[in-house]
Amino acid sequence: MLWIKRNLGLLLGIVGALALSGLAAWYLIAQIAANNNFAKELEEQKAEMTRLGGLTYFPNDKNIATTKSEMVRLSSLLTRVQQLYQSEPPPKLDDQQFASQMLTTIAELQTQAQTNGVILPAKYGFTFDSLREHVKFDQAGIPLLTTQLREVKELCEVLFSNRIHSLVSIQRVRVATNDPPSGAHYLTKTMASNNWLTITPYEVTFRGFATEVAGVLDGLQRTKTYFVVRTVDVIPLEVTRQETPPPPPPPTKGPAPKTGAAATPAQPKAELIRVLDERPLQCRLRLEVVKLNQPPAK
Repeated sequence: MLWIKRNLGLLLGIVGALALSGLAAWYLIAQIAANNNFAKELEEQKAEMTRLGGLTYFPNDKNIATTKSEMVRLSSLLTRVQQLYQSEPPPKLDDQQFASQMLTTIAELQTQAQTNGVILPAKYGFTFDSLREHVKFDQAGIPLLTTQLREVKELCEVLFSNRIHSLVSIQRVRVATNDPPSGAHYLTKTMASNNWLTITPYEVTFRGFATEVAGVLDGLQRTKTYFVVRTVDVIPLEVTRQETPPPPPPPTKGPAPKTGAAATPAQPKAELIRVLDERPLQCRLRLEVVKLNQPPAK
């Protein structure tokens, strides 16, 4: 104890030196571990660079030229896709012009249906029945009504050109305040639109045979308007046939059979084999018209 009291400063210096030595050792060990981690990451980065350098799509002159050519091909593909979805903007019409165009289109479609032998509902207006009596229209809704009139006409031309038996109904969405809030000609859906596309749903029901149904589906993919067929519901229709009694056998010529002679039994006729018995169908198509929105003016 006396030595500690006499050499207290020396003892404190020794304890401080040991503490600093321990701190320095801990710091050295931590730095060695961090250095090892950095060295490991460096080796991993070198291995990744070596791997990338050995790949075929490493950014050298050849791959840069290939990328540029692919960008040109992609731009050409985008142009074709835009042409596929592109549609002409509707003309600017006033009330009288739209009413005249609507009535003219309805008359033309009725004439086409009659020419092709297609049966229509009585006084059918092709979903524009309630608008035929109007003389004033919603100015904001006239372009949308004009577009729908054009799309309905193109859809009906496909149906009539394939000579379906009868048109049951066409349904569209409401796009103007002139459209009534309820009715059999309207869908409960609405138009969907974003910055790029506008999707307008339709539903058409018609009757015909399998040949007409196939022709309609084939004709929809050849129209200028981009029709997308979502669902096809086909229901066979029952056909009532009137059974007519067979005609009486023709009188036999020649001498009358002798009395008491056994009559020769008549030979049964061979039954006809039904080769084809196609039944009429009722087909309901759920369609969507997909259009690119007009780009904003620069």
